[in-house]
Amino acid sequence: MRLRSGRIDYVHRVLMERKLGRPLRKNEVVDHINGNKLDNRLGNLRVRDLTKHTRMHYHNGDYHKLTKAEMRRGAYTTNKKMGF
Repeated sequence: MRLRSGRIDYVHRVLMERKLGRPLRKNEVVDHINGNKLDNRLGNLRVRDLTKHTRMHYHNGDYHKLTKAEMRRGAYTTNKKMGF
């Protein structure tokens, strides 16, 4: 989504910032409750702490440990279910 300022941001993040009435903090992520990233209804979105959110995905087996090559490319997480 392109904003009036020219900045590009994800729809779910823009919707949550408008709902909260403030910008998201650096340690906050917007989580899709049902896992469908195309379902941006406010009832399906929640703000999560980045560390807790990442731990949840590791615990569920969504991510695997990064290889050294992935780290050199600047990756933070790798999703094994999606094949990235």
